[in-house]
Amino acid sequence: MALDSGVLARSFQIAADEMTKLAPFIDDLDGVGGGDCDTGTNARVTFQTLAHGCEQLSDSDPLSLGLDCAIQSGIRGALGHCGVLLVSILSSWHSALDDASITPVVLRRMLLATPSALKAAHAQGSATDAMLREACSELEGLGDTLPEVPQELSAFCAAAQFGLVEATGASSTAIDAGAAVVALMFSALDAACRDDLGMLESLAAMLAELAGHGSNRVRPHAPTPDRAFTVDIILQGTLDDVDAQRRQLDALGARYSWTGHADLFGLGEWRFHIDTAAPLSVHPKRGRTLRFHVADARPDETIGIDTLADGVTHRGIRLLERQPIRRVERAAVVVCTRVAGMVEDLALSGAQVFLDPQLEDLEALVLPARCASTRVELIVPSDRECLALAQRISASYVRIGEEELDISIAPSTNELEALAISRSCASLFVPQPGGHAVATRLRALIDENAHSALLAQHTTEIDSEWQVEDVSRALQDLASYAPRRWVLLAGNEDAATLIAVLRQLLDSLTPESTSVDLEVIDASPQTRSLLQALA
Repeated sequence: MALDSGVLARSFQIAADEMTKLAPFIDDLDGVGGGDCDTGTNARVTFQTLAHGCEQLSDSDPLSLGLDCAIQSGIRGALGHCGVLLVSILSSWHSALDDASITPVVLRRMLLATPSALKAAHAQGSATDAMLREACSELEGLGDTLPEVPQELSAFCAAAQFGLVEATGASSTAIDAGAAVVALMFSALDAACRDDLGMLESLAAMLAELAGHGSNRVRPHAPTPDRAFTVDIILQGTLDDVDAQRRQLDALGARYSWTGHADLFGLGEWRFHIDTAAPLSVHPKRGRTLRFHVADARPDETIGIDTLADGVTHRGIRLLERQPIRRVERAAVVVCTRVAGMVEDLALSGAQVFLDPQLEDLEALVLPARCASTRVELIVPSDRECLALAQRISASYVRIGEEELDISIAPSTNELEALAISRSCASLFVPQPGGHAVATRLRALIDENAHSALLAQHTTEIDSEWQVEDVSRALQDLASYAPRRWVLLAGNEDAATLIAVLRQLLDSLTPESTSVDLEVIDASPQTRSLLQALA
């Protein structure tokens, strides 16, 4: 079968179907390896995104066109370091193609370009690196022998699997989850090209064998403090803008993966996935930031054992005898904010945070729901503009393939209301075993908590030209609700003076035996401040 766009699209769908079954196992590998138990889930959503991006292609379209569509979709919708790595591999293949049809010579050149993707994914020296070196060595060993395209692709895939076995045996650790995902993509492409699932069955058997040998060697642990948050950035700009962003990240010592491409004029879109301790420190200084998405990456309290599972079986092969380690599922809560100073506090609540979201982010806003087993998500706007944006999520975003997402919008109208709702709802655990069976129950819990959070708070705006008597009057009004805590979003230019005035007024209102519980969030250089009383 010719290797064209139709084969590529089918390979993504095969990979998505396989990863739907394998995700708990791959997540477990990630946790055992000290990660945050999400590589399998991220790979599943990434493959689904790639498949969706190639749906409109004709079977007769050249492979280069299919790769271009997949790369564009992947820049927008890939998840995690593994998702960026997959798109980087596709980009390396696309760069190596210059012919409309794939001949054995062209295929070999394309496959030998695969290791170049690891530079952007910071995967050099890893199990993925060793796996690709083995696969490329196999092709180079063929010399002047040119098998047919399907046979050459199969030789590459089989050698990659062997390389993963060798890398796992030499490392004295568990299987590398990212390398397993890359091997799956290769095997799915082979299955689509030869219309034969043999390579996938071989991969499942190999993973089961490796898991049996190394699954108990290490235990999961939380990432180091410098990787407390993950930030996803889509940057639109020139190659110089991208180089400036990379220099900034290198100077910060941040761990990151990146992918993207430029057009003939040197303009393009670039995706960065970053691990950092301070999300705002990695915000681009040049180019146009199309997306700035922040999440708390620390799994110390959320990694556990799936007590309702009975191992993992796929293709009739027992991959895990024991119950898998997994990330305990929380409610999918997405907060949209225009205030940079709110990003970290919102992320610490467990919410997925989008800073200054635009129309281009509509599809990204529902990605957390696609990762969730219940497919339930709450979007929390922080102003009327964010509310209008969330309301534009159409049926085309809510349904992708067979997935039906349940998206609701909270009635919050300012940043502190959004924070109160996210703290109340994002910490909710999904009732086990999850899935559509508990979606209705989870939706009811989220709606109830969001409603209760709004009733338990009262917020007032402090004008930029405030006077002490204005603050005193606002404080007296809020004090009538008998609050136990106060939150100040300090956004005025004279925020330091406002904080001092507020502390003095609160001390005068509070009995001597009671300490003032005031939380201050720096929103500078915003033009307004908000004071919230929490019951």
